[in-house]
Amino acid sequence: MRLLKWPTQLLHCGSSPIRPGLPVPGDPSGQRGSLLSLKICPGNIPEDCNHPALGCVYKARTLLSCFKLVEVNKKPRIKLSEDVEKVTVPGKKFAYRLYGADGNALVDLMQQPDEDPPNVNSRVLCRHPFQESKRAYVIPAKVECLHKVYWKDGQVQAPLPALKDLRTKAIQCCQSLRQDHKRALNPTPYK
Repeated sequence: MRLLKWPTQLLHCGSSPIRPGLPVPGDPSGQRGSLLSLKICPGNIPEDCNHPALGCVYKARTLLSCFKLVEVNKKPRIKLSEDVEKVTVPGKKFAYRLYGADGNALVDLMQQPDEDPPNVNSRVLCRHPFQESKRAYVIPAKVECLHKVYWKDGQVQAPLPALKDLRTKAIQCCQSLRQDHKRALNPTPYK
């Protein structure tokens, strides 16, 4: 297995098993590609077709932005699967955590970049991304933006938090969950 630096040169992808040395569909040069499986991990990415990750295969070329492959060159992309929970929501989005008056996390909300962010003490309609009938209005006492850009256009945009700060944040997130989400027997699913 060969390790690559962060992939700023990726373009083609597919969810079918593709072997190294085969022509890549859509590659105008017709050259045989060195395909790789992408796994999001700190610092390095393994290149090996025998270790699938995220259900996608990538070819070294040009990729502008990718996280679970939802957008390439500012065009939305979707991963299809028979299992609805594995299907990705295409396109760029922002994520927010909405908290109740008691300080507990109520729900995580995804929005498109052109939508206004949720406001404290304002009613927000929250819908399940795949089950249209699941929806609820929430009036958050606190709104936390979960989206921060650390890497863009091949450049670091913000310094990474210290490991100690990340640990503290993870503990605070766990403490903000209601007890019924954390119980060992039949926990309530977090939305």
